[in-house]
Amino acid sequence: MQKKVVWLMIIAVIIGLIAWRIVSIQTKSPTGGNRSVAAVEVATAHIGPLVAGLNVLGTVQGVREATISGKITGRIQNIHVTDGTYATAGQTVLTIDSSEINAQINQSAALHSQAVANADNARTNLERMTTLLQNNAVAKQQTDNAQAQYQVYAAQVAQANATIALYQAQLANTVLTAPFSGYIANKRVVEGDLATANTALMSIVDISQVKIETTVGETDIGKISVGQSAKFTVDAYPQKTFSGQISEISPTADLKSRTFKVWILCDNTEQLLRSGMFARVNIPYKENPTALKIPKDALIMRDKKPCVFVINDGIATLTPIMYGLESDTELEILSGLA
Repeated sequence: MQKKVVWLMIIAVIIGLIAWRIVSIQTKSPTGGNRSVAAVEVATAHIGPLVAGLNVLGTVQGVREATISGKITGRIQNIHVTDGTYATAGQTVLTIDSSEINAQINQSAALHSQAVANADNARTNLERMTTLLQNNAVAKQQTDNAQAQYQVYAAQVAQANATIALYQAQLANTVLTAPFSGYIANKRVVEGDLATANTALMSIVDISQVKIETTVGETDIGKISVGQSAKFTVDAYPQKTFSGQISEISPTADLKSRTFKVWILCDNTEQLLRSGMFARVNIPYKENPTALKIPKDALIMRDKKPCVFVINDGIATLTPIMYGLESDTELEILSGLA
């Protein structure tokens, strides 16, 4: 058994030596040195326009988005829209049961009528007492009492008017309308639910225009300005490029990420873009129409210095370079190449 193991080890060593010799023969250069062999692609440096741009990620938002919520508590009677419904400004989207409020209005109207009748009688009595006082037929105290009684009933009339106005305002709040034209989204309730004051019931989004919210780092924020053009793509239409302009730049940076929020406004007449879509944004900020360019993939960093391989007489030589502008696919060469 031991002899068998020894022979297997000897055979393995011989195979290894043969393989090493074959590799040495294949990689030996004509001058006697060894060199490695690798498949490469060759490109030619050339003159042409190069546009440098910032590549950032963002989210599509409607130019106007609002939450529709009720101002009163009540049972939802009718919902007139669904998610995706286009509602025009002022269109009724939801109604709350108003039967209790109507009953309160009727009760307040009855109290108002009674208060008006009492005030009319008190005013008539006050006028009579005033006449009698002028003829010294009654004491001044009686006239003062009639005046006070009239003021009490007049105050009750005013209070009844205010109560009716309050209930009428609540009645108006049972009808919820679209604040502007747009698409209904995020409907959170169904008919029969109890709607409470200031609780979100649904949203409305105006996507006639959209804005892309993104962030730019503090090292790049000086490269952009309001009004600057931008381009972006979304996953839903990967072959289509959308255009817009920077509409807002936050004046303050986020203290954690040290980035500034930037908004890009884009026309959405075709309504292809929807709120919440993921956007890949490119903001061009500088162009050289006569740049010496090479493919960006050719760049190699050696000892933190930019280099490229240059072919001379069929041999690739590592050459240091300096580069300037860069796009997604190309570099502007400032020195090191011709």
